[in-house]
Amino acid sequence: MFDLDGTLMETDDEMVRKLTVFFSWFRLRDPERLSRRIVMKAETPVNGLISFFDRLGMDHAVLALFGTNKPGKRRVRSSHPMMEGVGEMLGLLKEKFRLGLVTTNSTADTVHFLEEKGIRFFFDVVVTRTSVKRLKPHPEPLLYAVAQLGVLPGRCIMVGDTTPDMKAAVAAGVIPVGVLCGFGTREELLKAGALEVLEHTRFVAQLLGAS
Repeated sequence: MFDLDGTLMETDDEMVRKLTVFFSWFRLRDPERLSRRIVMKAETPVNGLISFFDRLGMDHAVLALFGTNKPGKRRVRSSHPMMEGVGEMLGLLKEKFRLGLVTTNSTADTVHFLEEKGIRFFFDVVVTRTSVKRLKPHPEPLLYAVAQLGVLPGRCIMVGDTTPDMKAAVAAGVIPVGVLCGFGTREELLKAGALEVLEHTRFVAQLLGAS
């Protein structure tokens, strides 16, 4: 099972690009470096907010407040680039494993990205924020995906780039594997329970002997 943002999709690079354009107006010495530091430093408090609202049972309410979870809202954002080597990796894995996607993104955005990049057919199950009542780091999205795949949690791997991904995997009894191509640092991912941390998502096939 894979997360989407920062794992299959290059979300962080797009955020850095937008911040760099903004800071360029102020004629700063190195706007790109500043932007990257802000994005990486923001990872921990953002994950903290996700966990906080999840514990209060308010995650869906907060999404609705910002207009991202309202029924009938069909706006689909432009897709970010796909991580390098992900398509080839998914093809190798599909020959040996069943694959799932577990994301807090909307169904519309998720399906748009998968279809636009031509990788929708790789996934046997796609779980978005409208599929379940609770979001990561709660284990419900992963347990729902596991049930749909028809396998035991201990036979599944969750690949993600953030601490909520790792915490959700641990809580669900799924094997947590972190990747460093997204928002989390090695130290954060290991502390959250990752049993393995890879430099990039494309190395998952190699880890599982499918390369």
